[in-house]
Amino acid sequence: MKVSGWQPSVSASSPGLQGFSGQSLKAALPGVRTADRSVQLTADGTALQIRGWRPVPTRGLACLPREARVSDDRRYEVLEAIVAIPHGFDPSRASVRQFREGVEVKVPHRATAAPLSRPDHKEPARSPDHKETARSWKRPAAPVLPPRPKATLPPSDGVEVLEEDYPEPEKSPDACSGYLDNRGEFQPY
Repeated sequence: MKVSGWQPSVSASSPGLQGFSGQSLKAALPGVRTADRSVQLTADGTALQIRGWRPVPTRGLACLPREARVSDDRRYEVLEAIVAIPHGFDPSRASVRQFREGVEVKVPHRATAAPLSRPDHKEPARSPDHKETARSWKRPAAPVLPPRPKATLPPSDGVEVLEEDYPEPEKSPDACSGYLDNRGEFQPY
C-alpha cells in the first residue's frame, strides 16, 4: 500500500488560494476490490485507519514480503495504514472517494478555522500528544471478512448456444512449465 502525504485540495470553481477547501490524500491499494476496503476514524478521532485485504497470490505466502500481514486463515494479505489528520481540519465532514486502485480522502477546514489566504501563513503548532496518539494506537487482529452476497442469475430458458470458436491463448515466453508442490515434487501444467 502506498499513501500520499496530505495535499491542499483546491476547488475547481475558484482559481488560486481562494478556492482552497481542505486537505486530501490518496492511498493506492493494488489488487484490493472496492468491497474489501475500509476507511474509518480511529477511536480518538485524530487519525484515519485505511485497510484493505486481497487474496494471497496463487503461489502462496512465498510471494509476499516477510513483513506482510495475513488473515488468520492465511487466505488474505492485510494492508493497513494509520494517517494522522492535520491540525485544524474537521474529520467529521471528511469524504471518501473510491477509485479503481485505491481511495481518496478529503478533509475540510474546521468551521472555526480561517482558510489559508496568504502565502506567509503558518499552521499553528500541534499539541505534543497529537502525533503520539496516532503512533500509540494498537493494530487490531486480522479482519473477519464479511460474507459475500450470493449472486442470483436470470433464468436461461430459451437460450441456445451456437458453436463459437475462441482463439487458443498464447503462452508467454517467460511463463514456467509447472510448479513445486508442498512435497517438493515438480508438477507440470
